Amino acid sequence: AEYEARMGVMLQDHGGMEHPDIKWWWGSPDALVGDDGGVEIKCKTTMNHLDTMMSGKIDTAHLYQITGYVEIFGAEWWDYVGYDPRLPENLCFFRKRFYRDELPTKEVKEAVVKFIDELNELERKVRAITN
Repeated sequence: AEYEARMGVMLQDHGGMEHPDIKWWWGSPDALVGDDGGVEIKCKTTMNHLDTMMSGKIDTAHLYQITGYVEIFGAEWWDYVGYDPRLPENLCFFRKRFYRDELPTKEVKEAVVKFIDELNELERKVRAITN
């Protein structure tokens, strides 16, 4: 609700979906925004929220998560939002928008494909032992 009020948009719930070309790569975002973007909302400890707000840097894991959503949903951008309702209005909300061309899409895509291949190989080995 805070994002909708501040940004003047309506969020669209989405249960998640698989990447159109990479089987098993699935994403379930917090919400989609219009036809071109989405939002990932994190409610961290107050200290971590303020650190993120002051530095403008988000955790690498969250950056990779956002990159995955951009890839899976074919989005042009994704907003990272930090929210801490314990803080006053001027400090409780932090938003940083990431555009597709700013994100490590190639790196994330390659890592996901490698991970899925490794899981498939592990499954093959386990099935060979148990059959």
